[in-house]
Amino acid sequence: MLAQLAAGFQSRIELSKDNVQVDARSILDLLALVATEGSQMMVTAQGDDAAAAVEAIVAFIESDDTEEEETANRDG
Repeated sequence: MLAQLAAGFQSRIELSKDNVQVDARSILDLLALVATEGSQMMVTAQGDDAAAAVEAIVAFIESDDTEEEETANRDG
């Protein structure tokens, strides 16, 4: 879903973690980050809609973490 969201922007969007930088449009690249709950990542974008892209990606990541926590609390 993150790759699909990133593909909706014209800007080049990258995520980085532990000095590994990947294209946010690539599912395989995103998997290569091995980001787990609590990981710290940086989102960068270059292009005409860069600010909106970063805002949307950050909101997606933060909301996804929240939804997973709520599900775990209900199930556990």
